[in-house]
Formats: sequence, structure tokens, C-alpha cells
Amino acid sequence: MAGDFRLEGHSFRLQSLRGIAALSVAVGHSFTVMSNGRIEDAQFALRPGNALLAAGEVLVQPNTAVILFYVLSGLVLGESLRRRNAATELRHLGAFAVRRLWRLFPVMWLSIIFAAIVAVVVRHAPFAGTTGWFNQFLSTAISPAILLQNFGGLSYSINSVLWSIQIELAMIVLLPPMVLLSRRTSLAADCGIVVAFYAGAIAFWGTLPNFALFAYCFYLGVALPKLLSHSLGAKLVGNGIGVMLALALLLPVEYLYVSNRLWLPYKFFVDALVGAYVIGFVLLRPDCRRAGFLDRPVLVWLGDVSYSFYCYAMPVLIAVAWALLMVVPAAFATSDLGATAIVIAAACLCVAISLPLAQLSFARVERPCLTIGRAWSKRIERGGPAPAPSFV
Repeated sequence: MAGDFRLEGHSFRLQSLRGIAALSVAVGHSFTVMSNGRIEDAQFALRPGNALLAAGEVLVQPNTAVILFYVLSGLVLGESLRRRNAATELRHLGAFAVRRLWRLFPVMWLSIIFAAIVAVVVRHAPFAGTTGWFNQFLSTAISPAILLQNFGGLSYSINSVLWSIQIELAMIVLLPPMVLLSRRTSLAADCGIVVAFYAGAIAFWGTLPNFALFAYCFYLGVALPKLLSHSLGAKLVGNGIGVMLALALLLPVEYLYVSNRLWLPYKFFVDALVGAYVIGFVLLRPDCRRAGFLDRPVLVWLGDVSYSFYCYAMPVLIAVAWALLMVVPAAFATSDLGATAIVIAAACLCVAISLPLAQLSFARVERPCLTIGRAWSKRIERGGPAPAPSFV
């Protein structure tokens, strides 16, 4: 063994990774607006005019970033439960649930309201040259019943990126037993459990609910400290050449996926393993210059506002893409040059608008709610009544 690895307190580099992942989701979705340069299209032919769009589809995959979120959540939340010895005592479990609900629900609810307003404004017939993925947002159904389902986390039809938050909500219940199980098993057994979870996901893909399909990602994060405590595991994960090779592996995997040669669940498994490798390397090698850029304040700030940014960026993207398509002539929009210009403009506008919105949400909603969640959880752990909410 290489010593008992524990994640103590807040990691600025992990926060930066979270911010970069959220940015990748927003930019990656921008590349799915226009149909030009889509590699999965049976009529696709690489040309100078669509090369940037095709490259963006391979290099900036939103779902790859989401898988990184899951592994990070498993690690960070699992270590939080371990530090509090909270996986077995009911009051600690209740406190954990309260903290997570105050963390996730308020911003999620506001983003649903915002997305619903956007859906009403952008209602329109499909645009020429846009993908079916984008056109579906032009006819999003809104009703009181649908709003309630989305508010409760039972549906994500209004703000589609909230499918991942739905899984995070389910993990409030599933993570504590995962932590408890990992505490009683060996590293080899943990590897077997990850494989078993993944095999179950493969066998029942499309049948099981999403949280069951991605449970292996969270368990991989929960078990990661055990791997980093093992001498051989730490030597492998802490190797700079190894992490570069792991990242390079993503390129052919993403290409095979977007060209319809690799089934999505297989890609997800590679994404999870590479994500765990990168996270482990960042934790084991704080002295590495290659990872030093993660200490930059702007990236740490991006990580701080990443949850709000993630929730608001999708409706912002839909709104700005709709606005661009309303003013750009159809003949230009359907050309390679026009589609490339629209995608780049939509990505830039999405980021430029979403970041100030995320900062406002973080300062006025997310951070106060985190404070309330901590106060409530402390009262629950002490056995006292929960304090009244205060946003002052």
C-alpha cells in the first residue's frame, strides 16, 4: 500500500475540472445545432467548410463531461460521507440528504422556470439546416402538470440537461450504501463491483432508469481513494505519460461513437475510466506543472459557478441560436460557412450570457442555499429543530 489516501477538504483543482467540464457541455451542445458537418449523417463528406464543425463534434462531447461529473460526485460525496462517518447513522444520512437537496433543488427550479419562458418565446417551425435535436426545443410542451413533474425531478422535458441532475438526486439515497459497501471490501472486490454494475447497465440498457445505468460511475468515484492508496495503482495513475495516453484514447473512441461505429454505453465506460484517471492524477500530482493551470483563479471561479452555469446554459443556447436563425437568411444558414458562423456565434453568446447569469445565481441563490443546507444539517445532526430559511 502507498498509504491511506483521503480527500481532505476542498480541492481547487477538482473545482477547476468541474468548471471545465461544465464549459465543455455548453460549447459541445452548440456544435449540435446545425446539421452541417455531422459525422453521423450518412451523406457526410469532410470538406474545408465543415471541418471545424466535424472537429467540434469529436473534440467537445457534452456527455463525456457529464460522465466526469458523475465520477467526481462519487469521489467528493463519498469522501464527505466517510469523514462524517455518515453512512450508517440515520441522523447523518438525513443531514446529508438535506445538504444535497438545498444544493440541487433551488437552482434547478429557477432554471426550469427560465427554460419554460425560453420555450414559450422560441416556439417556431423547424429551421432549415438545423438538427432534429435542436428543432425539438422549438415545440417543447409546457403545462402545469409538466412543470410539476420537472420541479419534482421526475422529468427533464423542459430543460434537457437536468437529466443528469435527476441522477444526482437519486444518488442521495444510493451513495451512502455504496460508501458502506466500499468500506467493507477490498480494491479487487471494488473493481468487480464496478464491472458488475456496468454489466447490469449493458444488459438492461434502455430498460432500467438512468440512475441505475450510471451507478458504476459513482461507485468508481467512491472506490477511487482506495486505488490511490495502493502502491501499484498510485504509480500507474500518477504517471504523466499515462494520463496523456488516457486522454489521447478519447479521440478515437469519440470518433467511433459519432460515426455510429461504437455503442454509446461502451463509450461511457471509457469516459468513466479516463475521467477517474485524470481525477486521480490531479490529486496525486499536486506538483505537476501540466496540472498547474488548474490553480488559476478564473478556472476555480468557473468551478464555483459551474452548477448554475450548467443549468442555465442550455436554455440560453436555445434562445441565442433561435435569435440568430431568425435573422440569418436560410440560404446562408444552410451553407457550410453560414452553419459554422452560427455555431461559433451561438457558442460565444451562450458562454458570454450564461457566465454572468451563473455568477448572479451563485451569489444570490446557490451560495445562500448552501449556507441554509449546512445550518439545517447541523441541527439535524445535533437533534435540534431545523432553522427557518433566511436569504438575507
